[in-house]
Parts: sequence; structure tokens; C-alpha cells
Amino acid sequence: LEGGRIFGEEFRGSGNNALRDIVAALVWVRQAIGAFGGDPGRVTVGGESAGAKNVAALLAAPSAAGLFHAAFSSSGGGDTVHSRETADAVAERVLALAGGCVRGLQDIPAAGLIALQERLSRNETRRQPFRPVADGTFLPRSPRLLLPRHPVPLLIGTARDEAAPFLGEATHGDGHSAAGWDGRLLAHLGPEIMAEAERRALRMWPGMPARARRLQLLTAEEYELPSIRLADAHHAAGRPTWVYRNARPLAAGPFAGQAPHVADLSLIWNQPGPYGTAAGPGDDGMHEMVTAFIHAGGVAAWPPYDVRKRATLVFGVDGAELLTDPSKDVRLVFEGLFDR
Repeated sequence: LEGGRIFGEEFRGSGNNALRDIVAALVWVRQAIGAFGGDPGRVTVGGESAGAKNVAALLAAPSAAGLFHAAFSSSGGGDTVHSRETADAVAERVLALAGGCVRGLQDIPAAGLIALQERLSRNETRRQPFRPVADGTFLPRSPRLLLPRHPVPLLIGTARDEAAPFLGEATHGDGHSAAGWDGRLLAHLGPEIMAEAERRALRMWPGMPARARRLQLLTAEEYELPSIRLADAHHAAGRPTWVYRNARPLAAGPFAGQAPHVADLSLIWNQPGPYGTAAGPGDDGMHEMVTAFIHAGGVAAWPPYDVRKRATLVFGVDGAELLTDPSKDVRLVFEGLFDR
């Protein structure tokens, strides 16, 4: 929530308070890491999903300058940001759900705030109504448009089937009209634009089943293309960039055969995952990829990304393979649609 127009000037910019907390934590790290044997000149920030989107915001925030020296983004992107006007509109809806009283909203306990958030989210026409705000000060513009304010190397990647946990039964519609798209599944684009993307996808992949097509389009809309756009912006400004993809499917469970959102955390951090074990060998190199990037101070072991070859390290059942532009078809399906 941007806050100022509705709650008064003392709350102006409060929509970015969570990011301010992260900046404050990074200031503490710079001051204290030496006591733990760390190097304040070699700090890497990293995150997954909302955390990855926070990494993009930190790359664009002037107050984060010099506080980190490399960045890692897993399933994020730089597009999930509100304008001040949109943030104020969300704040108005929150206030209405709280009974219209600012003081009452301030006095709601934490559990009540979570319940209020859930009520709001059920009625919104977009996923993730609570977002960082391009407020002109803490976050001057959308991270993708502003990058790179900070000259740090970036390792960025996504999973092949990110949207599988969110897709549900959403395969209705004829693939030609906006009526077939529920805006609550979408993070960035409206149903009309997604209908256009699906018309293009029907021509691009004529034999693909409807559910598989929806999965690919939803994955591209929220994670794959925002991450590619962020990588493009980072590279275009001359900053070292490396791109990867997790295409290693789960061996069993509700998402067997797919590589969904969050599942790759077990591979990246070498810990048990929420959806079970991935197919293939236990050690596929993703953990080593991230730790090597961190230890090297922001250098990966394969050729950097550029917009000509779009080199992407793809992790599959049989190990990692360096591919050229594996998202080409998806980029063509969405060409020009993100900028409407």
C-alpha cells in the first residue's frame, strides 16, 4: 500500500517498508559480518519467488547501493511492482474491508491482518495485490525499467512448469476469448491480452493439449518472461548475467513429471523439498551452481547471457545442458504483449 493519499503524509511510501527492512538488514550485515568471519565487500543477495522479486527491487533501489555485490534470482522478475495510483486503489479496498476506519485498521492484530489479506485476495482481479511500489523515491521506477542502478553480476533462473501449483482446473474456454481467462490467475497481463497470447499459441503449438498450453502460458506470464526481461535489461546495461532453468521433473506426487514452482528449492539448497524427490540422480549440480556463484563473488561456470545467443543452462533428468534461447517460442507468442 502506498499510503500517503489515504492514511496521511506520515504513511507516504509505506508500501515499501518491507524493502526498507531488507535494506536495514543489509546495513547491519555490512557492519557486523566481519565479526562472523565474513567479508563486507563480498555480499550476495538471493531469493526465490517473492524473495526473487525483492532482489529485483533491491537492484533498483538507490538506498541499497553498495550493500551487496552479486545477486541471485530464482523464479522472480522485475515486473511485479505497483504504480502509486494502483497501490492507493488497493489501499482503498483494504480500508473498505476493514470498515472504513483508518484507526481501526491500525489496531487490527496480526491474525486479523492476515485474514483481511486473504479476503482481499479472493476478490482481486490479479494475483499478488500487495507489491512494492514505484513511488519515485525509494523505488524510482519499475526495477526492469531502472536496471541496473547497481553494477553487480546477476544469476537468474526459473522452473519449466512454474504455474503447475496455481493452475487448478483452469482449462475452460475456447482459447480465443478473454472469457476463458480468470484474471485472478494472472500477475501482469489482463484476460484480453492472455486471450491474444493463446490465439498465437494455438498457431505455434497446434497439437498441444489445452491444459499443457495454459500451463506454459501462465508460467511465461508470471515468471519466465519477467525473468528474461530482467536478464535482458541487466545485460543491455553491460552487467554480467547468467541464466538457468530447472527442467528436472518430480518423480512422484501431485506434480509428477513436472518441474513446478518451489520444487527446485530442494535442489538449490540441498534440502528436502515440499513436493518430494526429483527424478534422476540425487545431485544434479544446482546446489553447486549457486554456491560456486556466491563463492566466486558473482561468476558462473558457463558463458554469460546475451540477447544474441541467450545461453541458458538447463537442468534435466540427465544433468545440465547449455542451450541457445530455449524460450524462443514463448517469446514469440508474447511478443509486444507485455508493453501494451
